[in-house]
Amino acid sequence: MFLKKQLAARSAESALKDREAVLSAIEKEETVLLGLVRTRREAEIALSESDAEDSLGQRSDVVGARRRLDEASKAIERQTTRLAGLRGRAVRQASELSERRNAVKSELANHANELRTAFAAEWAKAVATLNRLMGERQALERLTGVTFEELSEPKAEAGKLADSATQPYALVESLESALSELAAWLRQANETDFVFPGMTVLKAYDSAQIYILNVPYGRYEAGALVVDGSFVPGVLRGLARRGEAVPVNDAQWADALNPAQKAILGIADEQRAEMDAKAQADYTRRLSEMKDKTWDRGGPQAQPPARELNGRPWSGHVDQHVG
Repeated sequence: MFLKKQLAARSAESALKDREAVLSAIEKEETVLLGLVRTRREAEIALSESDAEDSLGQRSDVVGARRRLDEASKAIERQTTRLAGLRGRAVRQASELSERRNAVKSELANHANELRTAFAAEWAKAVATLNRLMGERQALERLTGVTFEELSEPKAEAGKLADSATQPYALVESLESALSELAAWLRQANETDFVFPGMTVLKAYDSAQIYILNVPYGRYEAGALVVDGSFVPGVLRGLARRGEAVPVNDAQWADALNPAQKAILGIADEQRAEMDAKAQADYTRRLSEMKDKTWDRGGPQAQPPARELNGRPWSGHVDQHVG
């Protein structure tokens, strides 16, 4: 059991480490892309100025400015492709993250029992020591006739748990956080701008993109890969703007993120079930406590407090033997 728990924890840590490496690489490449975008903007301004100088008959380097703009654009394209690869690797980790989370979560009950057993033993020793000291205090107070009022009473302090105790719970939280972040990527990809009810949202269209059909059209089945030339002019643009065809890269991105979305929905269902079970247990406990407090008129709880007559127990009825 201990070995299984350790293996689950190590596998989870490895998955989180791999994810952190990918996210760090994404952050680094995004910084590079930011610089390339600035370079392209500068090249656009330089070309605009060169074109203006050329129009005015001034000396200019239009060819060189255009070449630098082309180079900047190609550099951005290459960097975008690199980032797409890294982000694709990140979303493909969703299945493994979900598996690792479930493996660690399945060991939490055993881990909790181990913590309870270990703490119960430590608690028993502490209680035994406290009981002994309390007994000695009472004996000393009787012997001396002095109450030890200056002695402090036991009170709870802020507890600090060992890393070995909190590690499995922290791992589950980290894995769920990673899955939530991936699911957020999917929500962001599916977000649309706010429009008033009844308005139609027309999606953007790029004739240079490869699209995948969401609906059958003509000789093409749903799921077919098409380009602008697959149809007479205007057809694919209309399909794309209605959302009946989407860029294949966008579709693949959504498909890759689906495992994370399913995992998050599963976790939400699991948490709701746990909350329902806890609420039911609390209700049952409260109901049991209420029953215990209810007097049973035929039982011993219904008997009035004991009274005495002449130093002897008296039930309240005249006893013929009492003289």
